[in-house]
Amino acid sequence: KYFLIFIMTLLLLGGVVAFEFDNVKSYDPKTKTVTIDNAFGLGDRIATVKLLSELNQNVFDRGEGVMQKVAEFEIDNAEKYNQALQDMEFFDVKRNLKPINRNFEYRYRITTGNEEIAIHQEDYCNEEKDCVAPIIGYRTHYYYDWIPLEEVKKKDLPQGNIVLGIFVDVKPNEVREWIPTLFGERVEEWAVWTEGLNVGLTHYYTFNESSGTVAIDSAGFNLGNQINITVGNSPYAQFVAEGLIGNSVYIKKTGLQLQNTLKTDGNIGISGTNEYALSIWINRSNPEVDGAMALGSVQTFPPYLNLRGGSSTDCRLSWGGTDSGHVNCYMSYDGTQFDHIVLMRVGSNMELYVNNVKRIDQSVGSLTVTNLLIGESKGLDGATIAEFDEFGTWNRTLT
Repeated sequence: KYFLIFIMTLLLLGGVVAFEFDNVKSYDPKTKTVTIDNAFGLGDRIATVKLLSELNQNVFDRGEGVMQKVAEFEIDNAEKYNQALQDMEFFDVKRNLKPINRNFEYRYRITTGNEEIAIHQEDYCNEEKDCVAPIIGYRTHYYYDWIPLEEVKKKDLPQGNIVLGIFVDVKPNEVREWIPTLFGERVEEWAVWTEGLNVGLTHYYTFNESSGTVAIDSAGFNLGNQINITVGNSPYAQFVAEGLIGNSVYIKKTGLQLQNTLKTDGNIGISGTNEYALSIWINRSNPEVDGAMALGSVQTFPPYLNLRGGSSTDCRLSWGGTDSGHVNCYMSYDGTQFDHIVLMRVGSNMELYVNNVKRIDQSVGSLTVTNLLIGESKGLDGATIAEFDEFGTWNRTLT
């Protein structure tokens, strides 16, 4: 009799204030999705939770006190749930999964806009100069912002869909496992973040300065080989508040006013046939056809990335000397988003990635970079309106 009364009570309470010992969890490793049901509720669905980030998420230490996203997951909550977000455990993977205390923030994702991006036929131009490949389709690119989750939502998660991120102050060389307890179930199938991008890092510039003419090389400072960037030729280059992370450098150039605007104060160590990688985020606003390059050096003519706009090629990797030539690719140029550019020497080839997609893989000879220039026009009488942010160099390739 008393057991039947107990069961009826659970059924009446349902999932709103469920006794969590009756919840059951299943996991699909292919989709990284956790499904949580209420057993005493005859299998009523409570929620599904899908990991959107990688099982081993590579992250980067951007400095003391900078909170950044190390994981992202999506909750589809069948009903308002009390105490859905409970314990969060952290473990030091390098010390045999020793439990550690860690400050973190839950932030939820909001969509701030979207844009239809043209998809071009990549093999159409076959290295022809000023060729414009036809558009074969469009993809929708969404813009997001991350808002700290209010305490009331942590206690009473509303019904519906929400995407949450875990934000921490990443430390150098750390490897951490995190295990959340969601809807009363400990999710052990997830996941690890690894601060591995510092390996081989030689120079890094956050451009988070608010004024002045010097961008600090934070990585070089830590290694005892600090080479700062001089932000010159004001007012055509200046620090601004709107960046990918924090501030950025904004360049507005007409004619030849851009020369030596952003220039490293020394040799950053790229020479000969050594492998290296350069990574930078760029947000362009309506550059003209002869827009300025993003990376290069007018002194020695190594590979440089020339950004173009209008009806012509959106970006072009060029090189000088005996390997003189160019190869075309495509990227956005309307000032609505930051594009991630990675330029690497891999063996005897130069590889260019735009937003994690390989656009160029071209054989080149021995080429040396002395003072690296960002935004330099290389003598072109064109115009550049762009923001540059989060620039790093490595003495290895990136994967």
